Amino acid sequence: MTSSLIVEEVDLGGFPEIADKHAVEGLSREFLGGMYQMTSTGHAQGVLRDSGFEGRANALREKSTPFAIDCGRICLKLCAERATYSVGDQLLRSSASVGANVAEANGAYSVRDFALKISIAYKEARESRFWLQYSNGLDLVTPAQYHDLFTRAEELIRILGKITSTLRSRYPRKKT
Repeated sequence: MTSSLIVEEVDLGGFPEIADKHAVEGLSREFLGGMYQMTSTGHAQGVLRDSGFEGRANALREKSTPFAIDCGRICLKLCAERATYSVGDQLLRSSASVGANVAEANGAYSVRDFALKISIAYKEARESRFWLQYSNGLDLVTPAQYHDLFTRAEELIRILGKITSTLRSRYPRKKT
């Protein structure tokens, strides 16, 4: 199955038009692999929405989904026992939310929508890191599981944090 990219004309949510072709190309490389289609003049024409995950390589998607799955495997064991259910449930929800919000950001219809989903994924990755630390402190996960998932959570936090800070610097909030 091949992925199709759907080009849609959308309102960019009140954000200024991006006239610098290099800035837009930087966005498309840095932010989820291809958010804008370029016109011949170098202006952003619209948002490219990925209608399936089989498209271009996407480092963030390729990291967030397996992270959520691997956390989920641990959570199934934690949720099986009454004493550790709440820890497993919290880790399951926060780690799955990272992957879900990255997927939602990939289909964003505006820069504002994209920024919102990425910032939620960033917060959820931070929460997942906390629950991993908590689980490790209570010896609910093996040291190998903890080290692997904690390292991956840190990597996701760095990537999502960089995207968030770059979006904030390129698109500062308008004062009302």
